[in-house]
Amino acid sequence: MTNLYGSNLTRFLESDLIFLGNIVSSHLNDMTLVDTSNSPDVASGNNFPSFFRPDTSVYESGCNHNEGLDSTLVDFFIEFKTGSNDYDPFSCEPGNSEEEDMNALTGTKSCACKTAGQITAYAAVLLGAQYRTHAFSILIFKDYTRLLRWDRSGVVVTAPVYYNSESYLFDFLIRYDNASKETCGHDLTVRPASKVGGQTALMFLGPDPVASHYIVSSPRARLAIPEGR
Repeated sequence: MTNLYGSNLTRFLESDLIFLGNIVSSHLNDMTLVDTSNSPDVASGNNFPSFFRPDTSVYESGCNHNEGLDSTLVDFFIEFKTGSNDYDPFSCEPGNSEEEDMNALTGTKSCACKTAGQITAYAAVLLGAQYRTHAFSILIFKDYTRLLRWDRSGVVVTAPVYYNSESYLFDFLIRYDNASKETCGHDLTVRPASKVGGQTALMFLGPDPVASHYIVSSPRARLAIPEGR
């Protein structure tokens, strides 16, 4: 993988579009990376009260979504904080105070706390707008990146990945590009009913008023995310 990032990737990461267009996209077959830093969410069901414009949204190429932000279609987000490593909301160092010791993996700087809220909101919108068992995201800083796996119990985060000397960032993107939908976090137990399938189900259930019917609407991103699927 060394041919993808060479000796110094930092200068490319200073421009998100250069990073996406020249470094990553050409190596992906089934993923489309879209700049959504200035794109509001077009999903009609997004009722999440947050300024929601992730830097980069990654879509499955088959959905033919090549511009703008749609939280009902996006696979995962990439957020750039390349100005400084101080924006990192996670820490691998022992705390210097009782408060830091109680939150050993959480940074306490103001900008770090804002990043934590921002990426948590992004994950909540994605998990609320789709039927997902889990989702991933990438957080890129000045000198390193972190890979994150979200579900409704919390987040698993990697140690810093120094992209100038380690290939894990690109390894993740290539592997995700070739992974199954289930591995990527899509809940395959839920799928839209066809018109014929819906009619057949109604005929099978019949008009019995005491029968239990479960009507499940399309998911909607909202502030209160229920536990479980």
